[in-house]
Amino acid sequence: MESEKKEFKGLKKHTVCTLPLLKDQRKESLEYTLTSNSDFSSSFPRTTHLYKSDKAILEAIYEKIGGSFISANVLHESSDLGLVYKIIIEHENGYTLVFDGLYLRITKILSDDHFTLPDLLPLAGEPVIEYNIISSFVNQFVKPLYPEAVQYSVPYSYYTIDEVEFKKISLTRINNEQAVLILNYPNYFTISPSNSVKQGKKILEFILETKTV
Repeated sequence: MESEKKEFKGLKKHTVCTLPLLKDQRKESLEYTLTSNSDFSSSFPRTTHLYKSDKAILEAIYEKIGGSFISANVLHESSDLGLVYKIIIEHENGYTLVFDGLYLRITKILSDDHFTLPDLLPLAGEPVIEYNIISSFVNQFVKPLYPEAVQYSVPYSYYTIDEVEFKKISLTRINNEQAVLILNYPNYFTISPSNSVKQGKKILEFILETKTV
């Protein structure tokens, strides 16, 4: 079969940032954190700042679904950070947003098919941060609920590949180790003060074999 000759299957692009809406937080000493049985679901961004999952925040967002955000579900499931509730929102342009009150991930499926290494850059396209989706999310859900200023962190983008034939890309995988493939995006040019020109920039990161993570 043709698919058996190809190195990869399934490509997704992700944009992530922190957007802290969780208000139930406390500060405590590092010694207390390490020696106590805290009932807080996750610690972020450091051990002495703790955030508790809040389903009510996600339900308030659910009530405002509409416009370009076409559907949503609040789930009692572990989020990317390990918080116990998350909301999954579908956007009309094919994006899926996953939010737990602290961490926002925007995902778009670029391909469900098998493809080869030369196909990877054309499928991935230009590495653009999804600022428009983040802005729409903040304007529609965050500002009406929290009029005070809520700042999100600098967004970061990466890609994931669902399945990989490691031997076909000359890699040996031992004990299901996680692998990251970093490719040069050729359509960037850097001009130095000495007028020298460098083509490309290593900005495309692909996390391999995510279905086994």
